[in-house]
Amino acid sequence: MLKILSRIFLFLYLAIPYLPLFGEIDRIASQWFFISALNIICLPFIYFKAPNKDFFKIFRFKPFLGFCAFIIFCLISFIDSINLIESSVEFFRHASVLIAIINFSLLLNFSSKNRHYLFVAVIFFCCIEVLGLILQYGQGLELIGFTGNKNIASASMIIKSNFLLYLIIRYNNTFIKVFVAFLLALIYFVVFMIGSKAGIVSLVLTGLILVISIVYDRKLFKFSWVPLISLIFSSLISLQINDNVYEAVDNTINYVNDSGSTDRLRYFAQAFDSFLNHPFNGVGIGNWKIYSVLYDAK
Repeated sequence: MLKILSRIFLFLYLAIPYLPLFGEIDRIASQWFFISALNIICLPFIYFKAPNKDFFKIFRFKPFLGFCAFIIFCLISFIDSINLIESSVEFFRHASVLIAIINFSLLLNFSSKNRHYLFVAVIFFCCIEVLGLILQYGQGLELIGFTGNKNIASASMIIKSNFLLYLIIRYNNTFIKVFVAFLLALIYFVVFMIGSKAGIVSLVLTGLILVISIVYDRKLFKFSWVPLISLIFSSLISLQINDNVYEAVDNTINYVNDSGSTDRLRYFAQAFDSFLNHPFNGVGIGNWKIYSVLYDAK
């Protein structure tokens, strides 16, 4: 029963981006609600059932410690906060993520097979997301999947593709390689179709890393050729279907002619100037939306 409940909670955490909306304009409102509600439900279950020794294992994980350091900096930023309410709202959002990470890691340790279950669940949602994007393309809708915009949709797909790359390295199985090659090709295909500049740059870097890994160590060829072939095949097909890739590449190279690129460069410069003026405390977590008006009001 404990194993089943732990897997249900793991599934629900992963399912948050795909849960229904409640009529809100910004879909993240319901997603924050789901995260908070799930944290509250999970905490008693984990407190009474999780082995105590597992709780401290997460503090050996350096990325988690880095996130804890970020939470501390969030608290310090309250000193110079312009609007304490905005800072409080944003801080508790990050605190919810911290609790979710702790819960998720402890749920994984309820059973040795929960890690395998995690991969199956991620691949399931990956297939759902690919299918959703293909249906959106077929109906002429904006390609955002289950997210708020195309950049997040691309990032979501690329992050999930890392699980597939791990499968190739972990299991030297022909069936798994064929399945991973097919699914990776679909993932790369929809990312190219979305036409997000960040997504395409990420895929180009991925391709370069794969080529370098093969050249540097021929033994890596048995791991690298599958995603590399998938990447090349999907890029060639997507180039034949629409012009999103061409447009994204052109906007990246000729950035001065793209308002999105020039706006971002201006925002980066403003943020850097703010950092120079407030290098340690900042202007308060969640307050940049207020403080940035001083820079960009015109």
